[in-house]
Amino acid sequence: MSIYYAGGHLVNPIGAKDLIAALNKVDTQQEETLPREEPCKVVNEVKLNFRLTSAELSISHLQDIVHEVLSRTNLTDEEMHNLAIALEEAVLNAHEHGNLELQSEWKDEFSDDGITTKFEVVKDTRLQLPKYAARRMKMSLLVSSGQVQFSVEDEGSGFACTNIPSEAPGTAYGMGLMIINNLMDEVRFNPKGNRITFVKRIAAIS
Repeated sequence: MSIYYAGGHLVNPIGAKDLIAALNKVDTQQEETLPREEPCKVVNEVKLNFRLTSAELSISHLQDIVHEVLSRTNLTDEEMHNLAIALEEAVLNAHEHGNLELQSEWKDEFSDDGITTKFEVVKDTRLQLPKYAARRMKMSLLVSSGQVQFSVEDEGSGFACTNIPSEAPGTAYGMGLMIINNLMDEVRFNPKGNRITFVKRIAAIS
């Protein structure tokens, strides 16, 4: 992961604590030069690049880091919430259906205990197998004037993304892309279908 900011450049690897410390440093510099009530004007662009394996993935850690970055923008609480939902859906889709090649229908199949699903069993098994656990996910976050852009890419075979449903399919699964499409201003895929990029436009800081 790397980050570029007004006070310098941090390179891989960066822990969450180091990243938050760098952002706090920017805040301190801002407070020394700008009235406290003004929005942050010393950061023109923030870019984060993540690369992690299936076994390393922690959605909560990703969300903590992203929230720390986005809290420095002029996003509304609703926009922050919508971005968090879209990011979680994209990461889960890449992790479970891309890298681990899990089928949504397996959530309807239960083991002998009547509680654990085939989806859960296969997921736990594949996270122990190098073929799946070592597959990587790439995620990038770009915050620039007027927009926030996320990109999530897995090492799976890709998805057919030509027709994103606009309404719920009537099942407890299969709604991830629909949710992202409804919450974001722009959604696009690479030709293979293993990378999704979505954009939320925000009011530029004057």
